[in-house]
Amino acid sequence: MKHMESFKKNIEGIRHLMKDMKAEKYAIINPDLVEVDEYIKNLYIKVLCTVIQYDNDPSDMQVLFLKRIVCGMKLDDSVEEYMRKALEISEDDIHEFISIFTEQKYKYYFALDGLLLVSMGNGKGMNYEYLAELVELIEINKMDLEYISLVARSVLQQESSYYEQAKTLINDRVSVLDFTSYINSFYVGAIVDTDMYKHYSAPDKKCSSSMIYPNTYKTRNVIFENLIITITDNWLFDGCESVVFKNCELNSKNGMLEFNAVGKAIFEKCKVTNFNNRFAHFNYLKSLDIIGCEFIDCGYTCDGDQRGGVFAVNNAYDNPIRQIKISQNKVLNCYIGASRQRNNYGVSGVFFGFENSNYVGERFEVSDNVFNGCRCINNGNYTVAIIGYLKCYEGEVIEKNNQCTGELARVLEN
Repeated sequence: MKHMESFKKNIEGIRHLMKDMKAEKYAIINPDLVEVDEYIKNLYIKVLCTVIQYDNDPSDMQVLFLKRIVCGMKLDDSVEEYMRKALEISEDDIHEFISIFTEQKYKYYFALDGLLLVSMGNGKGMNYEYLAELVELIEINKMDLEYISLVARSVLQQESSYYEQAKTLINDRVSVLDFTSYINSFYVGAIVDTDMYKHYSAPDKKCSSSMIYPNTYKTRNVIFENLIITITDNWLFDGCESVVFKNCELNSKNGMLEFNAVGKAIFEKCKVTNFNNRFAHFNYLKSLDIIGCEFIDCGYTCDGDQRGGVFAVNNAYDNPIRQIKISQNKVLNCYIGASRQRNNYGVSGVFFGFENSNYVGERFEVSDNVFNGCRCINNGNYTVAIIGYLKCYEGEVIEKNNQCTGELARVLEN
């Protein structure tokens, strides 16, 4: 009997630990809240705890969700400690809360967290009234609250359609908010869709195959994450500060990516197949990372001297690209080809080529890549993976742990 009691006690302890681990695994990481100082974070959680404890016995679901918020804000105290502190809250604390939060955008995150928490509880209505009074005092108006309420409904019901409705209500005051951590487990589409920032994602790649995308992007930052994308026409990124493709599958039906005056381009853990007019072409790029990707059956066929079958960069000599990192990629059966046999320079740079300036301003790294079955077609010279003199003005060139099999003579031209 004592063994059974001990066993039961151990299991209860393990289950408590598992709940804490679940909160950490599914932490709600809000970049805007992570950046604020500890005093404001503590005040945020302390007042939230008053919302769920007023006229309500906190449910397990409420406590778990609150733990996810606390973990995401990287706070040291436990939820139980914040609950205790909330019981001792003073009028001065509430005055301070209203004074600080009225002027800050994270008041909208507080409203969302409050709505979600009270909706998970067993309160009779008084805690809703208390939350409504707080929301009014920190000057969230009716239009803003309608938007936040639809976001909350979308999260509670795990339903994308409510978030789509919410996006139609976005105004200048709420356009800077980022609810990615709340909805990325179920939402398919543009989690953030503003004039400054677009973030497309899906919880499962298979859910994204029917998504429709624009062909031109001029927003400051664009992210594509966990998606299956078919390029049916050329895409243009014009003047963006950064463009990121992460954990995506991209294939072509007569299209490619064109980058014009983009600051940084990042391709990470993507699978790219069947691009026959290059995968990406850059005009005046500052920084490029290609890390952990697969490129299969991609290339470029042309007439004349051309460089770069999968990627090509065209920067002026007086404005070279600053940094390039090509690392841990697998390149299979990719090519650059001339439409007719050339005995001189011809085409080269199966994977990457510089069309104008061959220079990198600071750092060029090519490491741990595998080039298998790649070809320079109708060209007897310069059968290399990456072509360009690659002299750095201020930094260094690193080439290490790369493998070439098949027709490629080497990774770099020199």
